[in-house]
Amino acid sequence: MTYLEAILLTCFRAFKGDRSHSAVFHLLTGKKTSQTIQDAHLYEVTEFFQVFPSLSRERFDHNVSSLREKGYLLEKGKDRYDITETAKIQVDDFFLNHIFPSNLKGWAYHDQATLFWRRLTLLVQSLSNFNHDEQRFYPVQRDPNIQGWVRKTFNSWKNNRKHWTENLHKELSFICHQETFPDKQDWLIHQLSGYKLVGETLQQLAMHFNVNEDEAHFRFLNIVHYSIGIINNNPQKCRLLRYILQDGIEKSLVLTSSTEKTYHLVKKNKLINEIALLRRLKESTIEDHIIELALMVPDFPIDSYVNPPLQKEIRSVVSRANHSRLREMKEQLPGVSFFQIRLVLVKDRRENNKWKSYLKKYSDTAHSEKGKKK
Repeated sequence: MTYLEAILLTCFRAFKGDRSHSAVFHLLTGKKTSQTIQDAHLYEVTEFFQVFPSLSRERFDHNVSSLREKGYLLEKGKDRYDITETAKIQVDDFFLNHIFPSNLKGWAYHDQATLFWRRLTLLVQSLSNFNHDEQRFYPVQRDPNIQGWVRKTFNSWKNNRKHWTENLHKELSFICHQETFPDKQDWLIHQLSGYKLVGETLQQLAMHFNVNEDEAHFRFLNIVHYSIGIINNNPQKCRLLRYILQDGIEKSLVLTSSTEKTYHLVKKNKLINEIALLRRLKESTIEDHIIELALMVPDFPIDSYVNPPLQKEIRSVVSRANHSRLREMKEQLPGVSFFQIRLVLVKDRRENNKWKSYLKKYSDTAHSEKGKKK
């Protein structure tokens, strides 16, 4: 079993055959539609959101076909698959010998992680060359926005760059020496470039550690997300890294553009049918937007869409079900719409994340020397 196959099976396992295989693809590549956002939260797999944006549809379909041929996927309907008991055993065994990416927070960090890493690598390279009186070097990042940010930051430190170099080294050391650091520190350190030193690529590190490039991708991303978590939880000890992470980045709700327009009307107390008329959209589309708002907006009120007694009734049915198939739930709730069921589901599950069970199951392996040697 390959690392990517194990990740795909983990996603299929979470969806339980309720969603089409395309839902897994859109989750991993981070398609920002109301449906994908709802799926990520409803099935409690937000940590996988946009963790593999470079995955092509052709390659994904090829892997799904391969998993079917191996008897790891069980067809539950048109393009819907759950994983077999054999696959569950294989995946569990696989992650006993390979590091499970339990620190991924795809939904929370998917935009921050890439920006943070690009800024950090170019800043480290610039400081290293400056400290050796070298002003000409080939930058590791070609993005004009990244170069502009580093140039601005570098110039603002012109009177005390050695001081900032020492601070940056201390803060990176603080992260790398955490007891809970999830992997070999080499995955992070060996990618940094400096004076007369070219950092290794992920492909080179994969060869160095004798793993495939997919595993290298997930293990490195796991480290970056872990590092962001440490930075956020230790603002006093990671002031410089926190600046690199947050400078110039406005924190705002991550809503699809169409949902933002609907939200503007919701705040004016417009009803669903009124919004649909004003925006010339179907009511079902506006309902999708309301679901997204319930997921993304803290303390978004749903009582006007589902009264409290009905919410209680829906929760009672949900608690007795061991799946998220709305049609079967609706059969037990005459007169209740799919929209109302979905709204209660996503509202209740917003804070309750199944990822914790995966993390607990594999955390010992993730931190073990056996796992780090792989």
